[in-house]
Amino acid sequence: LSTETLRTITQDEGRRVLQWCKDEQMLFEFDAPSETDPLLLKGEGVDPRRAMLGIQDPMEGPVLRVYASMDGVQTPTITEAEKVKHRGIASAKRRVLRQKGRPLRPLPARRRGTDQRWKEMKVITFYNQGSSWRQVAATVRNHVAAGKLLAEEGAKIGAGSLDQIVAPVDGAVYIRNQIERRLPARTQLILDFFHLGEHVHAARREIYGEEAPEGHNWVETQLHTLRHEPPEKSWQTLLDWRGTIRGRGNRAAADRLLAYIGERRTMLRYAQCDKHGWDVGSGPMESMCKALTRRLKGRGMRWDRPNAQAMAALESLYQSAQSQAYWKWQLHLN
Repeated sequence: LSTETLRTITQDEGRRVLQWCKDEQMLFEFDAPSETDPLLLKGEGVDPRRAMLGIQDPMEGPVLRVYASMDGVQTPTITEAEKVKHRGIASAKRRVLRQKGRPLRPLPARRRGTDQRWKEMKVITFYNQGSSWRQVAATVRNHVAAGKLLAEEGAKIGAGSLDQIVAPVDGAVYIRNQIERRLPARTQLILDFFHLGEHVHAARREIYGEEAPEGHNWVETQLHTLRHEPPEKSWQTLLDWRGTIRGRGNRAAADRLLAYIGERRTMLRYAQCDKHGWDVGSGPMESMCKALTRRLKGRGMRWDRPNAQAMAALESLYQSAQSQAYWKWQLHLN
């Protein structure tokens, strides 16, 4: 097979995966298809759903817990200018061939390119404590479509009947809004502590400089307070610190930090996380963004948006441990 033929076959298969999921052909079960998976307890008198998602909460006892998250990741695309250029080159070559008497089929209609070199893909992930199980999906469409996808994937895993849904996210407004709108009201939104720390360190560098010991001591104190104290106390500590800042530029940097944290005060549930044993970081989500787009970001690669969607669907199939179920369906279909 030529490289182009292999690429076409792969993208077509990705589109079939998307249709399979859209038609609800996927019979989602809380067990992995691998016979060697230690969590494959079906047939041994153990509820696979509880085996996969069950956890001992220090405060509430045995519960079904799942983590939910959403994030955006940039993927390389073919721009409209590149499309026009390539079509012009192809047309010129074909004119020469026609002059030599070679019969040629008409070129297919040109698919419109993007307005920017990089475009964001939205990734949805549900995973259990420890990340031994996950359900992954992605869309190249906007945040509203991503929210609908989040609701659809949540319905597949029965989010409405789960005891705990914990959502550690990076704090982007559209992510917070879609999770609040699309998942059950009891979902616990948590500001990813790493992203919070990035904003605190950014304020340190602007106000104290890169190497000043005073700035590093301040960061250590603030992050400890934010991590271990109730939100009301950590917020008051920040307000008191703001009153000590001098200089217009320094005060502007402090105000940016206060604005960022103030908009997300309800997400500073770190003390509650400690009581229940919830994760405070979105590491699994960040890792999934890298894994899902690794095939799309090879050297020199650029994609039409629908083709990028198809490739992400194939990777999602394997990341969600649904590949065997899909191929069995394909064999039965054929």
